[in-house]
Amino acid sequence: MSEFERLSRTIPHQHGQFDGYDVTGTQYEYAGGNTQWHVTACPIKRNQRREYMVRNGKFHKVRMDIFPDRSGETLIDTLGEVEGISEQERNAVFKAIAEWEKPEEP
Repeated sequence: MSEFERLSRTIPHQHGQFDGYDVTGTQYEYAGGNTQWHVTACPIKRNQRREYMVRNGKFHKVRMDIFPDRSGETLIDTLGEVEGISEQERNAVFKAIAEWEKPEEP
């Protein structure tokens, strides 16, 4: 059974096109300083948007709520793994995350 986790946003909303996919994402920090990405991916020429949480290289179904005390934290319920993601979509998401996690150059 899953349960909500409190997360803090560590990298703000990002967007780009990678390997034929329009990808958006936000990085969150959870217990122990670990990070995960809330990602939406959609093939550029089709309207088949998918949303998931990427944690430790795995894609999970996700449910989100903004925490009611306005603390700036988000509640995220990470559910079971998503199946049936094409290799091209996975690669697009991993390329996006790698790009977004690069340190900014001065």
